[in-house]
Amino acid sequence: EPMPAETQLMSSIVDWIDKNFMQNISLETAAAHFGFSKYYFSRLFNKLFGCNFTVYLNRVRARYVYDNYGKGKTVTSLIYEAGFGCTSSYYQFIRREPN
Repeated sequence: EPMPAETQLMSSIVDWIDKNFMQNISLETAAAHFGFSKYYFSRLFNKLFGCNFTVYLNRVRARYVYDNYGKGKTVTSLIYEAGFGCTSSYYQFIRREPN
């Protein structure tokens, strides 16, 4: 069970990722935004979310593609819009993810 300060931080991180996932963000940019070293932020993120930053970020991006599929845009344009660097990184990610 996270402590109240951790719950607040988790909420802030989720909000920040939700607002910025379409940009070219990374563990480094997130750590800098929250004022942590990338090493500390990486350990903290894993502890709080149970996965690494990139996996979480790609889940948010893949969810965007899924939620917007069939609404008039091609899958390829959704993949790039969501912030994936290329279509193969999207397809590799969804093949590895359980759901």
